[in-house]
Amino acid sequence: MQHAESSAPGAPSSYLPGTTTLWVDSSSAATTEDKHAAEVAVALEAEHRLSVGERARTVVHVCRTGTLCTSSVKHGGVPFGSHVDYVLDSVGRPVMLLAVDAAHSKNLTASNRVSLYAQPQESSGQGGCRATLVGRLAPLTVSADRADRAAEEEEVAELVEAYTERHPHAAKALTYPDRFNFFRMSVEDVYFVGGFGVTATWVPPEEYSNASADPLAFDAPAIVSTTNKRQQKELRSMCRVFLGVTDAETVTMMALDRLGVDLRVVTTSGATSEFRVAFRETVTCRFDAQSALVKALQESWEKENGFADAWEEETPRVVVKYYGRA
Repeated sequence: MQHAESSAPGAPSSYLPGTTTLWVDSSSAATTEDKHAAEVAVALEAEHRLSVGERARTVVHVCRTGTLCTSSVKHGGVPFGSHVDYVLDSVGRPVMLLAVDAAHSKNLTASNRVSLYAQPQESSGQGGCRATLVGRLAPLTVSADRADRAAEEEEVAELVEAYTERHPHAAKALTYPDRFNFFRMSVEDVYFVGGFGVTATWVPPEEYSNASADPLAFDAPAIVSTTNKRQQKELRSMCRVFLGVTDAETVTMMALDRLGVDLRVVTTSGATSEFRVAFRETVTCRFDAQSALVKALQESWEKENGFADAWEEETPRVVVKYYGRA
């Protein structure tokens, strides 16, 4: 991979030569003997990237459907996958409406241990983000002996309403209360994959439950798609200016969230790397994200065309290198 002026620094965090980019190399942070430098790099990455809990929660939040795996009664406990619709409660537990005579419902009579796999349609394939929740399914009911019974009844009613709003076909099913039941899944563990070669890790369930979905969860796919289709020239400029990569053959924006964007770069030699280009601005909505992205594209263009002085007072733009092949 060719870099402007010189190769990217080998240290976990430093300034990319010839730029005002603060370079954070995640891969070298894991292997360097300089513990302080590694700690700085890890802290910088955490500041400018969603936590794995937030990313997992965002994936499950965006999806309307998933694959529920139960233990097959017919086949001696072999995992049985089936399509289900769901909504999430306030701590990220899936709530689903299941038919009494469905195969997965019959399997639950033998074991309520399940997993739920979710992957947004917009990020399908190995390169996309996905999450698997592991836990147990139990009927969504109100406990008769609870002191806060009224609050629990209200929560259940709100979840049923949220489910029918998101899945309108459920209204018809609910006219047959003897044939359909609501279930809620506990979350005992979470496995998150952030894309090919980026992140694949178990997430502590409390980190998932305490996290919030990214505010751009539903808007990001459209912004990413439009940018990839219409602004390839500008994305290549970002590569040269912020990443120091001068031989990019393809540049693909893989993700966008409130903290920045992820770029996958393939060079003319076939080397593939993935980077995070962080936003400086606070982003809480689609308008903020579009503004921050335009500013990043404008900054790279101006720096490449002789107007770098206009950006001298700005704080360095942070770039995180997730992985890369020589």
